[in-house]
Amino acid sequence: MTQPLLTLRRFTLGFHHTTLLSLLDLDVVAGTPTVVVGPRGAGKTTLLRALAGIPFHGSVERSGSVAFAGRPIDAHHHLVLVAPTAVDWLGTLGDALAREGAEFREEASAARLAVLRALGLMRLTRGLERPLLTLSALDARLALLARFVVPVPAGGAAHLLGLDEPTLRLTDAETEEFCGVLRALAATTPLVVTTACETTARLLGGTLVRLRDEKEPPDFPTDDLPAWSDVDETAPPTR
Repeated sequence: MTQPLLTLRRFTLGFHHTTLLSLLDLDVVAGTPTVVVGPRGAGKTTLLRALAGIPFHGSVERSGSVAFAGRPIDAHHHLVLVAPTAVDWLGTLGDALAREGAEFREEASAARLAVLRALGLMRLTRGLERPLLTLSALDARLALLARFVVPVPAGGAAHLLGLDEPTLRLTDAETEEFCGVLRALAATTPLVVTTACETTARLLGGTLVRLRDEKEPPDFPTDDLPAWSDVDETAPPTR
């Protein structure tokens, strides 16, 4: 059995005596995405921020254990959080594909090209001078994702990637393509994906973890939801 890269046991997180995450158990392994599904306010983004080591403002109550590669999580071993969109990038496509100041040159890194080719993203190596804001929402998001996946001499690919609502504001067709890229990526890079979109969760497959809003009781009987294996894979996607 593959050993998990990231393990959470009875992980609980709250602010000012308000519980956002309660007694969460989670294992993240390579080869398949881990998909955390829940409504807005259930703590999905909070979970990724905590795992990425992003500081919180105000009083934070935390308990339970978090281990990265068998060791307590710290500043050197944590999840790399990828923002849901690249709309804030004012540079070019080449700037996005470069990481830590490393200039992107096709002939300079066979490893980077191999990753892009494996993910079906070779089109991102053409027209590197294009401003990100002129790209489609899908290509801009793929460029931002590739920035953290493609190995570079300065640091290499991330050990663990977290994506928060990665298909937000994508069309159904774009969502399907992006999820296909994430499935291929998960074969080599452990992924934690948070989403409120059931279609995204179904398209990604992998390990499913459901959250609910701890601040309010759910307005539907969660025990009556179908098991993941009971979802009709032939049904057309609905968002």
